[in-house]
Amino acid sequence: MKKLKLVRIEYIIAMIIYGTCGIISKYIDVSSGFIVFSRAIIGSIIIIIYLLIRRKKIDFVSIKKNLLWLILSGACIGCNWMCLFSSYNYVSVSVSSLCNYLAPALFIIAAIILFKEKISIKKIICVVVALFGIILLSGIINSNNNVNFLGIILGLGAAIFYLGLLVFNKLIGEIDPFVKALIELMVVSVVTAPYAFISLDYTKEIFSLNNALLLITLGIIHTGLAYILYLDSMFYLPSQSIAIFSYFEPVIAVLLSYFLLKEDLSIYGWIGGALILGSTLIYEILNERERKKNELNQS
Repeated sequence: MKKLKLVRIEYIIAMIIYGTCGIISKYIDVSSGFIVFSRAIIGSIIIIIYLLIRRKKIDFVSIKKNLLWLILSGACIGCNWMCLFSSYNYVSVSVSSLCNYLAPALFIIAAIILFKEKISIKKIICVVVALFGIILLSGIINSNNNVNFLGIILGLGAAIFYLGLLVFNKLIGEIDPFVKALIELMVVSVVTAPYAFISLDYTKEIFSLNNALLLITLGIIHTGLAYILYLDSMFYLPSQSIAIFSYFEPVIAVLLSYFLLKEDLSIYGWIGGALILGSTLIYEILNERERKKNELNQS
């Protein structure tokens, strides 16, 4: 079994890579649709190569059983990426990333409505705090802050599709996570292909060396490699560690947005971002405690 320290490093590296996606996209002069399509195609190829190297067998029976949920989850990933990368064009990477990270709070509401789950008052407070955080982040309270609301709406759209991904993943049965990732990425490429090629500016996007290199980097490093590190480490990490380390992604995005792109947040934005991340982190910790308590009661 892998050493826990090495696994933690793998997972943290994956989160750091994911956190730099927005920064990379800022330097790619192509439509968001083509970025997502390229990322999905290249990422799929990398995962296929990984499956061949590891000689993993593809269980087509499991794929058939879960095909509907795999298609829907893949569509949600594609739409999430489309909204998120489009949002980067209108607001800062930090604002887009923090809007996207509202999804875990929204999942609590979905769990009550769709799965009839009983939610503690502490979790409800987490939702309220996160929603208040998004109000602060949006700039509504700070009248001196000119905020592009289209960027905020796209960021919240990304969060809604992220929520859809969480819901459909909950419905997917037993299947190899690498095969699941491959099917989802293939679905992403199909879903985004029409818009990708309709919106493509053939005069500049195809022949730009800078765009080509960054798209390849986004596909190989930020999709293929990041997926492999992420999925491989999840086999060994405790779920509470996964919940906590996952917050490296938005934190890295906010810090790089501030230091590299010079995209500053207002004081309300910083407070709002802290409320969103803090409330969702507390939710994850509460969730893990409940899971452990239920396991003890059943044993």
